[in-house]
Amino acid sequence: MEVKSQEDVEVGRREHESDHKIGIVEVDHGADSQLQRRLGNRHITMIGIGSSIGMGLWLGSGKGLIAGGPAALFIGFIIASSMVWAVSQSIGEMAVMYPLPSAFVQWTNKFVDPAAGFALGWCYWFNYWIAVANEIQGIVTVLSFWNTSVPKLAWISIFWVVIALINVGAVTVFAEVEVIMAAIKFGWIFVVIIASIVISAGGAPNHEVVGFRYWSEAPFLNGFKGFLTVMPVCIFALSGSETTGLVAAELDNPRKAVPNAVRSIALRLAMFYLMGSLMITITVSPKEPSLFGNGAHATDASPFVIAFRNAGLEPLAHMMNAVIFLSVLSSGSINAYAGSRTLVGLAEISMAPSWMKKADKWGRPWFTLVPTLLIGGGLSYLNVPYFTPLQHPAAGTARDPQPEGTLFSPLTLRGLTLHNRVLVSPMCQYSADEGRMTAWHTTHLGGFATRGAGLVLTEVQSVTPEGRISPEDLGIWDDSQAEAAREVIDFVHSQGAFIGAQIGHAGRKASTIAPWVDRKAVAGEKGRGWPKTVIGPSAEAYTEATYVPKEMTLDEIETFKTQWVEAVKRVVKIGYDTLEIHAAHGYLINQFLSPTSNHRTDKYGGSFENRVRLLVELTELTRANVPEDYPVLVRLAATDYLEHDPSIPQWEITQATRLAKILADKGADFLDVSAGANDARMKVEAGPKYQAHLAAAVKKAVAGTGTYVGSVGGIATGKEASEVLADGQADAVLVGRAFLKNPNLVWSWADELDIDIYVASQYGWAFGNTRTHRPSKH
Repeated sequence: MEVKSQEDVEVGRREHESDHKIGIVEVDHGADSQLQRRLGNRHITMIGIGSSIGMGLWLGSGKGLIAGGPAALFIGFIIASSMVWAVSQSIGEMAVMYPLPSAFVQWTNKFVDPAAGFALGWCYWFNYWIAVANEIQGIVTVLSFWNTSVPKLAWISIFWVVIALINVGAVTVFAEVEVIMAAIKFGWIFVVIIASIVISAGGAPNHEVVGFRYWSEAPFLNGFKGFLTVMPVCIFALSGSETTGLVAAELDNPRKAVPNAVRSIALRLAMFYLMGSLMITITVSPKEPSLFGNGAHATDASPFVIAFRNAGLEPLAHMMNAVIFLSVLSSGSINAYAGSRTLVGLAEISMAPSWMKKADKWGRPWFTLVPTLLIGGGLSYLNVPYFTPLQHPAAGTARDPQPEGTLFSPLTLRGLTLHNRVLVSPMCQYSADEGRMTAWHTTHLGGFATRGAGLVLTEVQSVTPEGRISPEDLGIWDDSQAEAAREVIDFVHSQGAFIGAQIGHAGRKASTIAPWVDRKAVAGEKGRGWPKTVIGPSAEAYTEATYVPKEMTLDEIETFKTQWVEAVKRVVKIGYDTLEIHAAHGYLINQFLSPTSNHRTDKYGGSFENRVRLLVELTELTRANVPEDYPVLVRLAATDYLEHDPSIPQWEITQATRLAKILADKGADFLDVSAGANDARMKVEAGPKYQAHLAAAVKKAVAGTGTYVGSVGGIATGKEASEVLADGQADAVLVGRAFLKNPNLVWSWADELDIDIYVASQYGWAFGNTRTHRPSKH
């Protein structure tokens, strides 16, 4: 509690007497206001400094940088700050003379027109409870920086309660919380300024000197239109600066405190908005793909977070996100406070029901605070993207315990326990938008989850733009692509099911087009392809129709490994339950493994040890960048299918089993054994279970290591799948084409094997009842 000197008390007494002489006291709180004057100079000064610092600056400024460029963003904040400073001076004068609840409404009513006051007041209240909902959703977005496994519903509920608790206490509780948060924000801006200067000067771990490069390269983007686009971003970032006018009604000495608070606004404008925007422009390129507005929406897209991450200052990126979290929480609390006081002001001038101006002995206006919190918090649930009944147990789970190792028995991979051993193989869909998942993927992958698959694996997601098989393939090279997968992941999890991301690089098989258009065609530059940047271990094309790749240099391999690690982190962070390294089917890693595609003479070519080096390193890097209980899968090429011609240097099963032992030792938890597609001369004799013997050889090689093995290829019936497991050839089966032909494959196999399984509640009607399991035949 603030302690006042005798001098302050005396000054307050004299000013109060002066107020009586000029007739202000009667309008000070309205005719019969029950709000309490409990706030002091320190409270309003700190609220003046930090009240409006939130997502608009920390996140939205990146959108302005993209739209207008560095110079436009800085000039935009100068103009917007000048406007706010001028308005704040006027607010300060009015608040000293007339410190009223819902000050803007009552001032408008008194000095303009009652109709204008009525319209302004109710619009203001609508704005505040919408803002409460927006800030609560903003908190969910911020927390996704660290954790995506907690449902949005839970975070919304938790922080709705937190904002309510801050506001339902005495007004001093609200004020003290805001003082603490403002102090943290004010201290942090100095860290941002110093760190940004160091980064720009080349003193960060990446040692890149930026200076004013982005100003010289493209100071203005999109001309005058771009500048006009920046202005709403800047103005929105500064919204909320008028809060001091509302708080004045609960100050014990507004004649002294308000001028101090108004003067502090200039400090806030200079330190946060002008210096903050300048720091952005010297550390982040307007062409940065991860910025908010380029498709990214999480706080990873904050230009401040990006600046720290790109510079190699990961701890500062986490601290920045913590400050963003506090800023959004503070903003939500202030909006709830302002909304409740706006209704009080409306009630005091008979523009809202008279009972709304009532407050308890602590000055808490319950009749306005409760509706503001209820409506604002309730609206935040609209941002939960969908509702679906949680399936428990998950569809595809055997109703009765099954013998260990059989098709419908559980399989535990580290911290992940699958409810059966029928897994969906990765299958390219050629339906992505700039590497991002679309509604097709929600339907395609989500459908398998509703129908009981033990694990759903996505098609390969490229870790670099030029690593895609076609322009329509998935990517995981930037945060916006990870965010686009969130809806799919959330839906799969709502079914009690699990989803994994396969990641890789197409290498020399990149820049082609969808096979249903032309299986032999490639994508040129006009077709959004990248023929000049196709890469591989050696400069040898896959076929005469595909591009000749550029042989990767050692530096390019090191860059690729760095890109791989970033992709792994995105996979884990966005909430995938596991990931699979794609080292088969003739893509880049497979190309390094096989002597038919790898003719290098350095440490990544020649001997077996050299050719497997890249995959071994990637496995180690993957294991090092995922949690201890997170399973790592590898799709392993077992053979090139060139055994018909021993004269061709080739990858075959004895090398694959040798590599399997190494991968198991490096932390691979599951080996998904496939083969072929690395050399057009291959000869494959397809048929039922035609690759099961390859999985059996790998399973024998890794026996006793704790690494499990999956078999794929020609497994079309429940009987065949059960035989693969019963014969000890594999621990699970992965199915692709059969799932496409029959999405209800798990149901079909359960019927075929006479096993009673749970199904999704919504599908119970098809099985003769509304229970969540198929009726037993017994």
